[in-house]
Amino acid sequence: MVPAALGTYCGWILRARGFGHGAGSYVAATTAAARGLVEDGLMLEEDAKRTAAAAANCDRPRHDIRLK
Repeated sequence: MVPAALGTYCGWILRARGFGHGAGSYVAATTAAARGLVEDGLMLEEDAKRTAAAAANCDRPRHDIRLK
């Protein structure tokens, strides 16, 4: 079982603007999964914090593309 899916990052899987914005349940699931790994001794607390921060920032643009 996968407690929190990573998502789809293929370039051909596009979605309309606003769809998936503010994915609070994803952040909660990812944070809970990381917390469980810490409790099981499989993840460091500092890595769990980084994981939660990355999940909270999941809807940011991945590439900075500008036309000159």
